[in-house]
Amino acid sequence: MAYKQSELFSAKEKAALNYAEAISTVSYEKLQEATKEVKRYFNNEEIETIVMCTVLMDVWARVFSVKGNLPYYKK
Repeated sequence: MAYKQSELFSAKEKAALNYAEAISTVSYEKLQEATKEVKRYFNNEEIETIVMCTVLMDVWARVFSVKGNLPYYKK
């Protein structure tokens, strides 16, 4: 989660990433604040897109791991 400390992301981008993280980890504590934050920068249609992209990526990550595939990290 280096984006939180990075200066490469705008406040708007960080809001979207925080929201996606709260959705992905099902963090009810973080979700309420992340929702308020994301609404400052995005309209309802854009928020729906963030939600659907996050959910889709989570599904594919789970399918990938169930099939025995693990992320490859190059050292």
